[in-house]
Amino acid sequence: MQRNLPFDPARDLLPVAQVATVPYVVVVPSDLPVSSVAELVALARSRPGQLNAGTPGIASLQHLALELMKLRSGGLDITHIPFRGGAEINRELLGGRLQIGIDTLVSFGASIEAGRLRALATLHAERLPTHPNLPTIAETPGLEGLEASGFIGIAAPAGIPSYVVAMLETAVMAVMADTDLPARFAAQGVVSQPAGAAAFGALLTRDREKWARVVREAGITLG
Repeated sequence: MQRNLPFDPARDLLPVAQVATVPYVVVVPSDLPVSSVAELVALARSRPGQLNAGTPGIASLQHLALELMKLRSGGLDITHIPFRGGAEINRELLGGRLQIGIDTLVSFGASIEAGRLRALATLHAERLPTHPNLPTIAETPGLEGLEASGFIGIAAPAGIPSYVVAMLETAVMAVMADTDLPARFAAQGVVSQPAGAAAFGALLTRDREKWARVVREAGITLG
């Protein structure tokens, strides 16, 4: 989407380690007559162009996840409305101007607990340890394999010695194993998921290829 970047992330950065993943959830106002993603898809098909979905901005991963869901569901006609963050999405959902929101659990947690929003599914690859009864979106017929999670990881400039990368990787893995950081992540709705340089690099490659296809197929541009 950004064709004039002065650097190439794939060429100019070396993966060191993944630290965690950031799960997203699909939520709707509690008065919307759906209780699952399958029912939401059916509602969107019956009301083309009438449902608005909010994410934290054009080209955000949440936006790409919405577009992937639309593509995988046969080209749903849902209007994307970008916002500057989860607080604004939450407000517009509660105000009746949005019918769908995609962001982190932290963004919507209080409204979900108060019964004003309904969480339909997580976009994480697995059910969340903190919300085991919340299904993954991939459990929806027709959306098998769909997954979209942010990640927290560490990279270094290309060209640094390999032994330095190895030292940093070892240090990150030790921190994740021997400190309370995973618990602190969990309190913020983030899932501890440490992985070494090779696994993190493979994730980056898969994500670049996956989301590039979505960008092309959905025609997403940054103007």
